[in-house]
Amino acid sequence: MQSWKTIKSEVFFQTPWTTFKHNEFEMSNGKNGHYYFVSTRGSSMVIPVLPDGRVLLTRQYRYLVDRESIEFPAGGVKEGQDHEQAARSELEEESGYRAGSLQRVGEYIPMNGVTDEICKVYIARDLTKTKQ
Repeated sequence: MQSWKTIKSEVFFQTPWTTFKHNEFEMSNGKNGHYYFVSTRGSSMVIPVLPDGRVLLTRQYRYLVDRESIEFPAGGVKEGQDHEQAARSELEEESGYRAGSLQRVGEYIPMNGVTDEICKVYIARDLTKTKQ
């Protein structure tokens, strides 16, 4: 596998959720380049499974595309959280359910050309409806 060597890394803007970075790098062929990207603490996505085997999806308005989206509960890892805590929090916040059991089943990079974010995926079972 070819790897690139980071020559210089700088933060040019930061929010409570994301850090915007610019890296100068050298490719394995000796050429230099620039990469602008978003860095995060990561995210978690939950696949809630109901007792009858159906999966639960949420419907949310997404401002950037100005439309409703049907999706699994998911969200960023907040400061002081780990991925599992984020998964539990997002599940309840977005669906109104708590998981009796949560099993990590994998991970992926949601937008590998834009961000260094890694999203960990969980299966939630033994769901309990909350007041959320």
